[in-house]
Amino acid sequence: HYTIARDRVRWNIVDGQAVLIHVETLYYYSLNRTGTVIWSALLTRAMSEQEIIQTVANKFGQSPARVADDVTAFLAHMCAEGLIQTESAA
Repeated sequence: HYTIARDRVRWNIVDGQAVLIHVETLYYYSLNRTGTVIWSALLTRAMSEQEIIQTVANKFGQSPARVADDVTAFLAHMCAEGLIQTESAA
């Protein structure tokens, strides 16, 4: 399951767009619509990749297969930057 690394990132939603700051590197991230949907979903709870894909697909009226690559790439990038982390399902 994926979750926000709350100890390493501060965020705000401005005009429907998530803006993130990594508190250790001070790097700034401005997420697109898809990234903001994922970020907002992860604010509510930890989610599996498939749950996130389904959430994005539902939000944009697309099939899960159509959004899967974008979601996977976003999660990989955010994990590499230390903004999102994985945790074991309890």
